[in-house]
Amino acid sequence: MSDVKIKNLVIDVLKPREISIVDLSKALCETKGSSKVSIDVKEVDVNTETVSIRIEGTDIDYEAIVEKINDYGCAIRSIDGVEVYKMKKI
Repeated sequence: MSDVKIKNLVIDVLKPREISIVDLSKALCETKGSSKVSIDVKEVDVNTETVSIRIEGTDIDYEAIVEKINDYGCAIRSIDGVEVYKMKKI
């Protein structure tokens, strides 16, 4: 198990317009290690929206985030930011 933990993650996502950003943000916040999620709509097309998702927590489970995004029919376009920290061993 790694001592390096993900604290913040910023993801650029393409999502179907019928998927609510409220529902998506709540689902992402329920994943392991996540404590705060914010979503900003960047671009709107006929069928899709490009959104920026910022996730904050103490030990964000990246794989669970990717799985949840895929479950909602969304596609990750890029990882635009990440902040990690290393746990100090006592």
